Amino acid sequence: MKNIALSVLTLVFVIACPKSVLADDPTSSYLPVSPLRSFLPPSSVQSVIFEVWDQAAGGTTVSTEAHLVDTDESSNIANDDGFSDLLLGRPGGLDSANFPPGSSRYLDVTQGGASVLNARRPIYAAAFSISPGLQGPPGPTSSHRPR
Repeated sequence: MKNIALSVLTLVFVIACPKSVLADDPTSSYLPVSPLRSFLPPSSVQSVIFEVWDQAAGGTTVSTEAHLVDTDESSNIANDDGFSDLLLGRPGGLDSANFPPGSSRYLDVTQGGASVLNARRPIYAAAFSISPGLQGPPGPTSSHRPR
């Protein structure tokens, strides 16, 4: 009975393992984006460019990514085509050099060089994010020795 249970567990692991290896791994190098209200056609699949800027208007483009996205019945960009969520950095992850500590970043979505949003969206930092920030000063050393 023990051998049968072990065999079944091994079989489940072998079958599930390739899926987890091929799955999109949403780590700190990806940025989840809420559905974005857009001017795109409703209930459609659209080719767009996600752009990260250093200012809310004007400024310099920090990075760009081409995406195939789905819109819902209200024209909200809801997810990357074929995925259940909308992640900036897909595929391969974001480059942390584009997000230095203390910098502000804004998201725009364009199609044919024109924005499909009414304004750029600020990108907010998360508790565990793509840039660790500056290292603080070292803490005090202790003369206490463990017993």
